[in-house]
Amino acid sequence: MISGKRVKLPYSAPSLWVKQKRTLEGQAVWLVLAAFVMSLMMCVEFEESWRGRFPLFIERMVYIPLTVSIILLLDLLLGKTPAFVRRKLAFVGTISLELYLIHIQFVLKYVTPYKLGYCLTALVMIAVSLVLAWLLHKAVDKVVR
Repeated sequence: MISGKRVKLPYSAPSLWVKQKRTLEGQAVWLVLAAFVMSLMMCVEFEESWRGRFPLFIERMVYIPLTVSIILLLDLLLGKTPAFVRRKLAFVGTISLELYLIHIQFVLKYVTPYKLGYCLTALVMIAVSLVLAWLLHKAVDKVVR
């Protein structure tokens, strides 16, 4: 608003797209997929070859297109996902903070010395972290209520 008048933007702002419930057209999906593949390749190359050559904030900017393209692709994918899968993902989202807080210091630290290999270590860490994160979530919920 400018001096009490509502100003109409000359462009279609992303927030207006959300209000209008606009979706990506079929042709745009391929563009988003191409952006995902190219940004993933760039991130891998960056991690392998260019790490430490730029200021940290510029290094992190490489991940913005990857993140945006993943969000758009997941939105398309999850729209066609069965409800029970979405409920499971919502559960993981509910305990995501607890997962983040627990997984390295309280799980990975004690699983790594067993040298189980990458895949088995990841599976054990995920399984144990999910249980501990759920328990922590329930404990905090009881204390808060």
